[in-house]
This record gives sequence, C-alpha cells and structure tokens, in this order.
Amino acid sequence: MTAYLAMWEDATVASWTSDANHPRLNDHATDEALMLLEFVLEENAGRQQVSQGAPKHDVQVVESSAERRRLRDCMDETDWLLYDSDGELVNSVPGSHRWVHATVERRDAQWIVTDLVLEEQATC
Repeated sequence: MTAYLAMWEDATVASWTSDANHPRLNDHATDEALMLLEFVLEENAGRQQVSQGAPKHDVQVVESSAERRRLRDCMDETDWLLYDSDGELVNSVPGSHRWVHATVERRDAQWIVTDLVLEEQATC
C-alpha cells in the first residue's frame, strides 16, 4: 500500500501545475498506471486547469501474492478540486468519492503501481 499512496502523493503534487512531465510521476508508477496519470494531467493542462488540495484514501488489499497486490480504494476527492486559469472552480459538484482499482508489483526489489483504473465519480 505504501507505493500506492506514494504514487498519489506524487500525482497530487504534479496536479497542482498539471505537469505531465513532473519528475516524481514515475517514482511509484509505471506502465498503464503512469500512462493514465500522464493522460489526465495532459488533459487538464490542455484545458488550463490545475488542482488544489489533495485526495484522501480508504484502501483495501483485495488480492495478495509475494510479487503482486491488487488494491481497491474509495478515493475521496472532496478536498482535491479543479480550477481554471482564472481561479474559478471547474467542478459543478465539488469533489466526490470514486472507486480506484490498482495493481502494485514488486520489480527490482521495489514495489510500484503498474495498473490503475479510475471509476466514475460517486461510485463509492
């Protein structure tokens, strides 16, 4: 779970500037997980939107082996909101909770998030 939470800390910092090339993004994410984070940040940057605040997590391990963990998180985005370049809140309904599914794998003696699925808001 440590790598998963660290990945979100990295993504949160990058979201404050919508920097898809932020140097921390690949510290705890790779493969499809990293591509998804970069895609979301690129989309936000294209719309000239940045986040403020940070998400909260309620993570559970749903499957575990020596080399892989599958996680389910009811991510609380209530205090992690998008703003436009004028500082106006973009979200029509501020924040929400959504299911996040992640796979964390042990690679080169390090745990790293390899897959990430974000469900729609208000799913948990």
